[in-house]
Amino acid sequence: MSDDMPGVAAPLLVQHTVLSRTTLSGDPAPRLQPAGAGASVGEAAATFDACVADLVRPTAAEIVAAEWRTVLAHGPDRVDPAGPRAAYGHPALRELFPAVSHGVLYLSRCIQYPWTRDIGTPFPRAGGGYRVRRQSDNTLLGVTDTVEEAYRLIAAHLPEGCGPAIDGTANDL
Repeated sequence: MSDDMPGVAAPLLVQHTVLSRTTLSGDPAPRLQPAGAGASVGEAAATFDACVADLVRPTAAEIVAAEWRTVLAHGPDRVDPAGPRAAYGHPALRELFPAVSHGVLYLSRCIQYPWTRDIGTPFPRAGGGYRVRRQSDNTLLGVTDTVEEAYRLIAAHLPEGCGPAIDGTANDL
């Protein structure tokens, strides 16, 4: 429900915005020209689509948070749950975009493909423990006995200026 229009569902509020009845702030919205009066039906539809996209597009932080919820809910058939839990325990790592492939948790500084490869990744060793490698330059950051130690090592070797994941690709950094 909308605060501006009690009893009106939010998707209907978007429609009201486009038809210039109200905006989320309560201010009058710019009025669309009716078809045949300067604006085509296609132009009106494009304006409506743009309004909806602006209202419903999640932020990079929201996308990261949603992906973390998904990764943390994975069972042991996808990834050892101890890995994502250990990574999530570090605030700086929690801001990065998580992805699981072949039982390994990867972290990226962006939410779109191609992702960054400059964040260390722990790979399980056959004899136990983890080999922590940064794929961008194939640097071995170290070998650890536990997954918690692996993510402490990764957090200590984040790239300079590493911050929350951006809404973009590795090429945008």
